[in-house]
Amino acid sequence: METVIYSNDFSLTDASNNHIKQQVKTSMRVCSVRAERIVVRLEDVNGSKGDEGKERCVEVKLIKHAPIVVSKLGSDAYQSIRRAPARASSAVVRKVGRRCALETSVRSTVKLKH
Repeated sequence: METVIYSNDFSLTDASNNHIKQQVKTSMRVCSVRAERIVVRLEDVNGSKGDEGKERCVEVKLIKHAPIVVSKLGSDAYQSIRRAPARASSAVVRKVGRRCALETSVRSTVKLKH
């Protein structure tokens, strides 16, 4: 699973970069087999205007599924970095779980007909 981080509005330190990668790795551990690539986009929406200005967007490119995009807006960059990957992981589990349940249901129906 590849993790790519983009930040257009500000530069990232090595510590920030490592923190983001660690948060993504921890949050996505449960569904890392299904994820091909994780793209994290960081943006300072309001610049220096204050509140709710840090947006973190996490795009999970799944194997054999459409990508999932989750964003989190907040004033605390580190809190947003913790929450966005966790929400993305939950979305992947819901989508993949639903898909696996449908595939299992179809397989069992086919077996019953024979």
